[in-house]
Amino acid sequence: MATLGASGAGATGQAKLTNGLNAANNNIDNALDNLLEVRASVGTRLKEIDTLDSTGDDLNVQYTEALHQMQDIDLAEVISNFTQQQQALEAAQKSFLQISHLSLFNYI
Repeated sequence: MATLGASGAGATGQAKLTNGLNAANNNIDNALDNLLEVRASVGTRLKEIDTLDSTGDDLNVQYTEALHQMQDIDLAEVISNFTQQQQALEAAQKSFLQISHLSLFNYI
């Protein structure tokens, strides 16, 4: 503020005024740089919050859908499928045991 009130008369006065105005301009530039840096940081954090919020919404939809699928299952169908798969597994195991004990001497 003192720079603006100073007299610019004479070479010395003009030099002081110019130096003071240059220093004030540098201070304004530095303050603006700091402001832009803080604004960018806040913007990055807001973007991260938006991304996390969107991801949370997507997960909520997925969890709700999975819960509905689990609640809407036909228990008889599930038991039937499990029993069929279990019988197929047992048959495969028995077949493997019978085949694995064979050798070339059994064919001769």
